[in-house]
Amino acid sequence: MHITQNKLAAIETLRRFPAAMTAKVAQLSEAQLTEITPADIWTVAQVIHHCANSHMNAFIRLKLVLTEEMPPLKNYDQDAWAVMADDKSANIEMSLAILRGLHARWVMVFETLLDDAEIWQKEGVHSSDGPMNVTHLLFGYQEHCEVHLAQVDRIIAALA
Repeated sequence: MHITQNKLAAIETLRRFPAAMTAKVAQLSEAQLTEITPADIWTVAQVIHHCANSHMNAFIRLKLVLTEEMPPLKNYDQDAWAVMADDKSANIEMSLAILRGLHARWVMVFETLLDDAEIWQKEGVHSSDGPMNVTHLLFGYQEHCEVHLAQVDRIIAALA
C-alpha cells in the first residue's frame, strides 16, 4: 500500500473514532461506565476522558510542529490525570463532545497536508520520546484510537 493510502487510512481512523467510541458505550449504565473490573485499572469512563485529554494534547503538538521550528512537545502524566475529579466522575458526554469536535478539526488539518510531502517530516521534540514528526503524530494516534477501542471492548466484556 502506498504511503498516501496509509495516511488516508489513518486519517479515516481518526475521523471514525468518536462515533465508534460513542457506539461502544451507548447502552452502558452510569454504574457500568464507572465500574472497576479485573480487565483494567481504568473504568470505561476514565478511558473516554483519557482519550479526550490525550487527543487534545496531540492536536496541540501537531499545531506546534506545523507552526514552529523544532518545538518542545510536553509529555503529561496520564495516570495522574485519570484520577482527577473530572476524569473520575464527569459525564462522558462532555469528553465525547470534545472528541467529536476535536477529531473533525484534526482530520481537517491532516487532510490539508496530504499534497505536501515535505511537511510530513517537520519535527518537534517530545520530552520523553525525543524527535517526533507529523507522520509519527498521525500514525501514533491512529494506533492510540485502536488501542483504546480494544481496551473498552475488554472492559465491557469483563462487565458481563
